[in-house]
Amino acid sequence: SRLLGLRLLAESVGYTGKAHEVAFRIAPRINAASRLGEAEKALRLLLTEDEEEAKVLVEELNRLNARRQVIEEEMLKRLLPQADPEAKAIVLHDPEGHPGVMGIVASRILEATLRPVFLVAQGKGTVRSLPPISAVEALRSAEDLLLRYGGHREAAGFSLDEAHFPRFKERVEAFASSFPDPVREVPLVGLLPPLASLPDLHQALLALEPFGEGNPEPLFLLQGSPEEVRSMGEGKHLAFRLQGVRVVAWRMGEQAAAMPSELEAAVLLVENRWNGSVSYEAQALDFREPGELEGGVEPFAHPIPLPEALARARMGEGVYVPEDNPEGLEYVKRAGFRLSSPEEATLWLGIPPTPVEISRGPVYVALGAGARARLLAPPMLSTDEERLRALVGQRLLFAYQRRHAPLFSEALLAYWAALSDRAHALPKRG
Repeated sequence: SRLLGLRLLAESVGYTGKAHEVAFRIAPRINAASRLGEAEKALRLLLTEDEEEAKVLVEELNRLNARRQVIEEEMLKRLLPQADPEAKAIVLHDPEGHPGVMGIVASRILEATLRPVFLVAQGKGTVRSLPPISAVEALRSAEDLLLRYGGHREAAGFSLDEAHFPRFKERVEAFASSFPDPVREVPLVGLLPPLASLPDLHQALLALEPFGEGNPEPLFLLQGSPEEVRSMGEGKHLAFRLQGVRVVAWRMGEQAAAMPSELEAAVLLVENRWNGSVSYEAQALDFREPGELEGGVEPFAHPIPLPEALARARMGEGVYVPEDNPEGLEYVKRAGFRLSSPEEATLWLGIPPTPVEISRGPVYVALGAGARARLLAPPMLSTDEERLRALVGQRLLFAYQRRHAPLFSEALLAYWAALSDRAHALPKRG
């Protein structure tokens, strides 16, 4: 960076150019100043051209971040025991709480309970939610009790007179009770490859960064019998080996004494650099005893030419024409449905895209045998681009097999982008 203060802050946290280091080391220190009411220190660090002042401000931001972590842990210790995982919503008032860290604490309580979380401290409130409950719609159900509010489906903020907290709690609990219980969905791109293949996989994943909202970091499935199980970090964290791969699970240290003999874990691939050596390990976001992998209860759409499917199409529901069943398209046309161009389609499910929308309901073109074979094909060339194409293709096929519609549509767009990049990179013939 050309900003002196930002360069010194990056050096102080051992920044090596990785996107996740920005998200988990640099950004939290800048945010900590604002969270604790001293945002001007972060601003001064970004603006200063004096090296000595910048060094002092870097130390200040490191100190504020450490203080933020202490406040966060203390607040979590007070509130987490009060959170009933059987409740439809977690609605808590913390008179000692710090408004600046409420959002982080609410997110951690949500992770632990899988329930929407509403926290209030010093007249300010925060919400963290998950489908099917919208954070901002929940606040709208109690808007007459609020001084102000705003946000979106997953997160929101508000302020209120704390005398209204009991009524506010009743109102949002009633709103949440009208919805089914949230279910954690963990979309996986496929099995984590053997240990020897992890360096190449990590290199391919770098091309997908930066990860975040709209571009989640790929999660892999790792299965087997855990070995060398131990807690670490004063019992806070968990480490073990699975199929020879070292696995770390943050904030799960209490599970070390009761690990199942067989488990499956949803993991991120992580690169470690220490004293000049490089190793690769898995970071487990969650694990469980072996169970069924699902991507959704409903299929993407109902197959044609079944009469039932045509009836569903007339009602506006999705049907599909398999890629390897072209007579289905003719059947649709004879039935009087107008096919539109791919550019007008609501969602494309074909490779390459083909007309998929009709006047009285969408026609989805499913992945046929030919497309599935192409996705399973190994890279034609040993290049980063071809390996990336193969990786994105495997993710697409996995989403299709698991009937996970959101991941499928996201992966399909990424696959088309990879194919487009490949076409532009190939040498012209003639």
